[in-house]
Amino acid sequence: MSDDPFAPPDPYGDGSHVDLELDVDTAPSPAERRAAVPEGSEVSAEASTSCEPITPRQPKMPAKEPAPNNSPGCFRCRNRDEPLVCCPGCGTTAAEFAAAGPPEVYHGIQAEAALERRLLIWAPPVVFALGFLLMFIGGDGFVRVVFGMWLHELGHAVSAWLTGHFAVPGPWKTQIDAEQSIKVTLAIFAGLGFLAFRAWQAERTITLYVLGSIALLTLICTFGVSERNAQTAITFFGDAGMMIMGGALVLTFWAKPGTHIHTSWLRWGYLVIGALAYLDGVFTWWPARKDPSVIPYGEIEGVGLSDATKLIDVAGWSQQQLIDRYAAVIMAVAVILVARWAYGLWRIRHEMPASARLG
Repeated sequence: MSDDPFAPPDPYGDGSHVDLELDVDTAPSPAERRAAVPEGSEVSAEASTSCEPITPRQPKMPAKEPAPNNSPGCFRCRNRDEPLVCCPGCGTTAAEFAAAGPPEVYHGIQAEAALERRLLIWAPPVVFALGFLLMFIGGDGFVRVVFGMWLHELGHAVSAWLTGHFAVPGPWKTQIDAEQSIKVTLAIFAGLGFLAFRAWQAERTITLYVLGSIALLTLICTFGVSERNAQTAITFFGDAGMMIMGGALVLTFWAKPGTHIHTSWLRWGYLVIGALAYLDGVFTWWPARKDPSVIPYGEIEGVGLSDATKLIDVAGWSQQQLIDRYAAVIMAVAVILVARWAYGLWRIRHEMPASARLG
């Protein structure tokens, strides 16, 4: 390093120095700077005379039109006015959006739900209307053989089991033991216990209540009903059981979504079988209120006395009691079915947002 404080800097330490003096002769003149500007570009007067680098001014571009909103929007009401954190149309929350998955998937689910709502509203009345038409044009014999007879005999068998009698249902006749057997009652409770255990595992509370009610009914019918009254009940619950079980089958049409009955075709079969079996009893006993001649009195070949004849000649009922009690069953089942249909209609009309009613 040189000892001279005014010597030029020596960055490399080899005695060389950097000349910091600006060579003014090599600087471009203003005319040369103006010539370097591309033709057609607009530059300011200051830029033409300053030593700063000259950048051509870019021409103004027209404003872009906003892109069309192709978002499917809310998966319920399809509102697209605001970001879908909470839909301003129907109040759907962000958590519900996350759980629903892609909008196109949910729209498919919604279409299926709309079809399901139409079916719940129209299918039961249509099936009953077609059943009435079939019975009216003379199809009562067909309905009795194909649908009514089997539930009629099953009604005899179920009432026999509940009262502690062994029974085997068959076509046109049910074999029933004349005496009660404790083995039958124990077998019923074993079956109910198994079903209750399965229902408890599946956390089906309503099923547990139903099974408990059946167990209580079995105890009452087995130990609280006399043998004479038990035989009367077994006879009466031929047609009465047919209508009650027919109504129960119709109710399965409103099975909980996701269950096997709901997802399969079973509920459609149950709806048809239950409706026609119920109508079989209706067309037998409802007209009897004005025309008792339609009551099926007499003896059936290979079977014995008809149920109506047994209830009057053996049980001691009067004809009016016979008619009134069957009519009471008809009305009770009808009220339950109409109430369930009306409840489903009420849920669709009042609990679902108006924007989500696609059907």
